[in-house]
Amino acid sequence: MAEESLVLGRVSGFRGACGEFTVRVVSGDAQRWVHLSRIELGGEVRTVVSARAYRDRLVLKLAGIDDATGAAALRGKDIRAAAEDVPR
Repeated sequence: MAEESLVLGRVSGFRGACGEFTVRVVSGDAQRWVHLSRIELGGEVRTVVSARAYRDRLVLKLAGIDDATGAAALRGKDIRAAAEDVPR
């Protein structure tokens, strides 16, 4: 995905104890990104379990990240989306 992907934002923190984390979206409204089913994180394609907008942030839950510690470790990392998943 890396060759044809765009940075959609950066992990800014975590929410709760179940592994959700917040993403500060680079451009546009966070609501535009809730349709994602996959993202790239650290060069690895990850499955999105859930995505929702909360205020000005995108809240994501990824498969395999199941606690606050795992989510907190992602802070500062860029989140990328495949070019074909970018909303028009």
